[in-house]
Amino acid sequence: MKLKLLLTLFLACHSSVATENNSINVIGYAPHPAIEQHYLQIVKESYARLGIYPDFIPVSDKRSFKMLSQNRLDGLVVRTENILNEQVNYISVPPSLGMVEVTLICQQSIACNKKLFDDPNKILGLVAQEAYYQELLTNKAINVYEIGDYKRMEQMFEQNKLDAMIMVFDLNTQNITSLGLNTFTLAKRKGFHMIHKRFRHLIPNLTQSLSTSLAAHKFN
Repeated sequence: MKLKLLLTLFLACHSSVATENNSINVIGYAPHPAIEQHYLQIVKESYARLGIYPDFIPVSDKRSFKMLSQNRLDGLVVRTENILNEQVNYISVPPSLGMVEVTLICQQSIACNKKLFDDPNKILGLVAQEAYYQELLTNKAINVYEIGDYKRMEQMFEQNKLDAMIMVFDLNTQNITSLGLNTFTLAKRKGFHMIHKRFRHLIPNLTQSLSTSLAAHKFN
């Protein structure tokens, strides 16, 4: 009886580990309009086509970094590949889902360029952990103010509480030049679906499914 009980427990534990290692359960996404209205749908459809139905949860940029570091997320709907410098357990899944422009937006009276980052008297708003912009802000003198969401940051900018802010525009859905703002392009980056390395075996089928969903999706 004792041997049978031990064998049952072993099989239960073995089954649990296999499920954990082979099933994508939780995928996070940033509460950004383009992601909520477009990329979330593309990724959901792609998994459903493969018979996989993860939970998709909204997570702020800062929280997603923490959860990725703790392996509490199996993937992200879409992110740019620069986060892989910090998150070595995650990999990107082709194809690229789109292109984003990382844009510095300044008050109209300010010269808008990278030299602003060297001014200790200016305040820069960000929606993300500072590590996300590390390559842009390392050893810079500007005061960085981290904000929880884009809407709140825009309100602070309109109230002149920020001298500048960094926004991420999705080029599939947003026309930056039509906004009439004082801007400077910092970078253009491709966005990819991200998954934990333990799910790399899904990449061939997932790539095909993502390509199908992307080709059928209408952004406008």
